[in-house]
Amino acid sequence: MKSVPTHWKLCKLGDVIRLKNGYAFKSNDYTEDGIPLIRISDINDNKVTVDSAVRIPREKANADFYIESGDLLIAMSGATTGKTGVYNGRAPILQNQRVGNFKIIDENILDKRYRNYYVASLRKDIEKAAYGGAQPNISSKGIESFDFPLAPIDEQKLIVSEIEKQFSRLDEAVAALKRVRAGLKRYKASVLKAAVEGKLTEEWRKRRGEKTSLLQKQGAELPEGWVCAKLDEVAEINPKSPKNIPDNVEVSFLPMKLVQEETGVIDLSITKKFGEVKRGYTSFINNDIIFAKITPCMENGKIAIVENLKNGLGFGSTEFHVIRLHEPKSNKYLFYFLLQRDIRKQAQRNMTGTAGQLRVPAKFMQEISVSLPPISEQLKIVEEIESRLSVAEEVEEAIDINLKRAERLRQAILKKAFSGRLVEANN
Repeated sequence: MKSVPTHWKLCKLGDVIRLKNGYAFKSNDYTEDGIPLIRISDINDNKVTVDSAVRIPREKANADFYIESGDLLIAMSGATTGKTGVYNGRAPILQNQRVGNFKIIDENILDKRYRNYYVASLRKDIEKAAYGGAQPNISSKGIESFDFPLAPIDEQKLIVSEIEKQFSRLDEAVAALKRVRAGLKRYKASVLKAAVEGKLTEEWRKRRGEKTSLLQKQGAELPEGWVCAKLDEVAEINPKSPKNIPDNVEVSFLPMKLVQEETGVIDLSITKKFGEVKRGYTSFINNDIIFAKITPCMENGKIAIVENLKNGLGFGSTEFHVIRLHEPKSNKYLFYFLLQRDIRKQAQRNMTGTAGQLRVPAKFMQEISVSLPPISEQLKIVEEIESRLSVAEEVEEAIDINLKRAERLRQAILKKAFSGRLVEANN
């Protein structure tokens, strides 16, 4: 921080707060009743929620690690290091290890909301200061060493008031953008539903002189010429890995994180030698469909067709089901069929395993009932889907650009506030 107004004090964050670390409660002490234990996953959208928090029996609770209403918490490790949230509940709750709690040393000189907004403005700086490659961490001392612009307490309250006034206008605009995005998700879901019911191509069938009446087929109303089939009747589920390939052959490598949600877009920039991945990974070839089987990736729509693989072969996460169609021309139609929200809801209801490790079993995949039109109509359906979704995706892209712009504006407001220029500019 370069400078602050002359009547402010530029000190260190540790001069006005103490960042208190949580306690390493044992996972085998978790219970359905007791006191909520806040972990990093319970800090989201600048709030701390207890809805899905695990609990600790009262007799094992440590009062030194209670969180009180108004406390500001921070994630101190992992991919979300630096995210913060305020707890506004009534009952005390517990603080887990790697969750930090900002405690004000003297509330006569520091307003809680001023503290909250300043720490939020440090998010990017905290991310940069975190150490440890795959699992970033930051210490209490590291955060306490950041500069802190201490304004007089009355001025702090004026600054907070102005921040909240400007954020309120910004929040209204962001909420409107998110409503449009939610509407687009509903629209895309309705397009996919209409597509697999034959409604998108009803006029197309009429122009071709084909019958358009719907017939009951295996519990579904489908146009004449369509059939219902189980997925394993039209595709091989999780085919065996290839053998007899030299270990030095380059292949594409696809971790789960490089599969976009609901778009089918994948990043194939990583390659590895066959010998590095022939064991312990899922294999696939060009035109296969990959379907994430683990929660929450499945619910989020990590499904894709794999194409342009290095030497026609790819390997990736063991959390993919692989679907290899007997008729490759059907893969785009089937991709959109599996992308339907209803299919994912069915898959979610059939998941097995423990909390956080729930997976869609292969047997469910084998028994998915697929409505199949003739190949010529499948190709027309894909064309109709992509025509409609391309427009929606353009709007979504514009929304994302404006949401990022809003976040930059939010940070600009905070920067102006803590350099002493926000209230000065408005009074």
